[in-house]
Amino acid sequence: MGISQSCSLAAEFPSRALGYGEQLWLRLSEVSSNNFVMVVQIDGAVELRRLYTALEGIVLTFPVLRARVELASAPPRLAFSRVPRVPLTVVPGCADGDWPRLAEHELNNRIPADAELLWRATLLQDELRSVLLLTFNHAISDGHSAYVVVRELLQSYADASAAGPIMAPPAAYDDLLPPGQGWRMLTRCLPDFLTKVLNPAPRAAAAPANVRAQANDTVHSRFFNLLLDAPTSAGVLARSKREGVSMHALMSSALLLASYDALGGAGEKDIVISAALNVRPRLRRPSLRDVGYFATGIECRYSLAGHEDVWQLAKRVSADVDAQFTSENIAFSLQLRRLILALKKEPGSLRDALSRRSQSSVHLTNLGRPELPQHYGSLTLRACFPIPSVHFLNKPVLCLATVFFAGQLRLIFSYADPLTDPAYIDSVINQFRKRLCEVAD
Repeated sequence: MGISQSCSLAAEFPSRALGYGEQLWLRLSEVSSNNFVMVVQIDGAVELRRLYTALEGIVLTFPVLRARVELASAPPRLAFSRVPRVPLTVVPGCADGDWPRLAEHELNNRIPADAELLWRATLLQDELRSVLLLTFNHAISDGHSAYVVVRELLQSYADASAAGPIMAPPAAYDDLLPPGQGWRMLTRCLPDFLTKVLNPAPRAAAAPANVRAQANDTVHSRFFNLLLDAPTSAGVLARSKREGVSMHALMSSALLLASYDALGGAGEKDIVISAALNVRPRLRRPSLRDVGYFATGIECRYSLAGHEDVWQLAKRVSADVDAQFTSENIAFSLQLRRLILALKKEPGSLRDALSRRSQSSVHLTNLGRPELPQHYGSLTLRACFPIPSVHFLNKPVLCLATVFFAGQLRLIFSYADPLTDPAYIDSVINQFRKRLCEVAD
């Protein structure tokens, strides 16, 4: 990979300590890849010089793209270089046919905590089409931030004068919650949390393991990319609005029911679903242009017996998300991360502790409808979607990322291979697609 250096100097900013969420992802990247890859599919051949100039522009605009981590500091700190470097690699090939293989390589090719930069770009193009892959260590970015990067990159490519104003480094969102809230919530919620730890509920149904997996097999993330046709996508969205249910709740409900069916579809089963949520709406000074890590996770448990209505279950999900997704609970979650980081200093033991604590067998990341124009000068944006890695927890798991763009709903299923039973994965995907088609009809 080549890292080209510019003659321009970026604005100077002081280093800052990593927040607890950033620290957790950084530590996990010391033992396994926690990358996510943003896939940008484009009609038209990209001019390399213009792309390089646009990439240089976003590196100047967003300080986190020129940051490295000072690991010797306690806690680790983000240091922002004044020298913008563009980590661009150009790969010849068939844009339509070769991108899945290259994206999977990027997904599993770890960006280590001590890397010179915590992201990279790879361009794959032929005469008619191009695919740009933006790969991020999760410690410095989330899905929403990646869409900001893509939008401003393509706008700058089409018109260099369209670049937005230079941003200051994003604050760790720990510092953007109401002062003192973390300790207040820790004092209030810790007794109940410890009671649940000491007297845990029965284990929920787990994603089944692949019986053919061997102890010495290399574990990696793989994905299945499914694009619903425009009529079905429009039908799902229209029905969701008519029922008064968010797309997040609907996707969660359909995923829970698909998982229940894939687990045999008989008797009562407890299934835990986790979700990643954008915390910006709960912060004191939210900025939609900040590029950084602004996500939190929640887990919800459901007892399913097979006769649940998708809409009634979706309303239960919606109520649970509303109850959990508060600034108080976000603050409590950060304090728990602080505690586990203090207790589990070795990356492998940290990963194992997180794996044991999480009972979710399915995970949802709903990116909604990103604000992305389709046309940028001579280029047309066909698709833009993230692929998250999931194998860093070293357990069977299935993740679904959803995004609605250009009138179509895209579903990206990621799973830990070879740990997760392939028959279970196929069944969940088929059952999920079937339920969405029923919703649309």
